[in-house]
Amino acid sequence: MPSTTSLLTRMLKHLAALLCAALLSTNIYAETMMKEPANSSDRQLTEKIIRNLSPCFQTVGVTQAAAHAFPQSAALPPDSELIVVTAMPTTGPRISDSYHYTLAVHQSRQQVFIKQVGGIGGLQKVFGPIPVDRLCQQEGSGEK
Repeated sequence: MPSTTSLLTRMLKHLAALLCAALLSTNIYAETMMKEPANSSDRQLTEKIIRNLSPCFQTVGVTQAAAHAFPQSAALPPDSELIVVTAMPTTGPRISDSYHYTLAVHQSRQQVFIKQVGGIGGLQKVFGPIPVDRLCQQEGSGEK
């Protein structure tokens, strides 16, 4: 049976790791200035994009099909080129180091970018440009 001291030490190390991951995720997540849709047309477009793409972006990561189908960028475009920047809803289990996503709609209204933040150490990836009418490719189907 483990000693009380070693059990306490392990618990403190685990807590410290969780706090570090939370702080890193919060700091990276906060770098992007949120912009809600300015009108009903942009709101409808944003809702459509979320419906079409959110199944690919889960709390445990990006689906394998999406990881291969969507290009990656070094960063989001500058804020001045984005008309909507909003949190993207996710599905999946709630875990301490889950991924969070930010949806960014380009001013052309023809392409979007999705920023993934989370995991151990606050991993960050940006997917895009993705055409606004793109559907999430479901695993095992030919759907795109």
